[in-house]
Amino acid sequence: MHCISSKLLFMLMLPSPLPILGLPDHKDLTGERYPGGTPPNSRRTLDYQFGIIQLPIGERDGASGQNTACTDRDTAIISITDGVLKDSRGRTGCIVANRQFLFDYPPLQHDVLFSGGFSVGKNGLLALGENDVFYACPSEREGSSKLYDMRIADYCRPVLLEVVKLTRC
Repeated sequence: MHCISSKLLFMLMLPSPLPILGLPDHKDLTGERYPGGTPPNSRRTLDYQFGIIQLPIGERDGASGQNTACTDRDTAIISITDGVLKDSRGRTGCIVANRQFLFDYPPLQHDVLFSGGFSVGKNGLLALGENDVFYACPSEREGSSKLYDMRIADYCRPVLLEVVKLTRC
């Protein structure tokens, strides 16, 4: 088991707790708007919660599905059930019209393209449909980036998203 020292990708940015909101069944969110297929040997449901870290595309061989990361009170703890990602605040992982990958509270934005179709490969890489490559584009905030399921600009770089088990350090 390897412990990852870098910060987890998705952090909770809200200073005060919000009430838990009921989330309708994922089929009610987008109907059949899931991307087709899944990579070989991938799982659409995991029986544990996890974090997600960003890896450079060249580190595909280093992804093992066995890595861990430290968690703190700002860590977004994520689960996947039937291809639907949810975080510890009740938000659903989705791809919206501008192709950004984000977690949103229900009701989801009107321009959601996909709110399901995610899976985790044997190597621990998150995939949407058959694709496990995402794109990181620098944002206004120094040192941070926004994630997309396709390249939206020349300055965006391809990345992998590795699912990591969480531990208190």
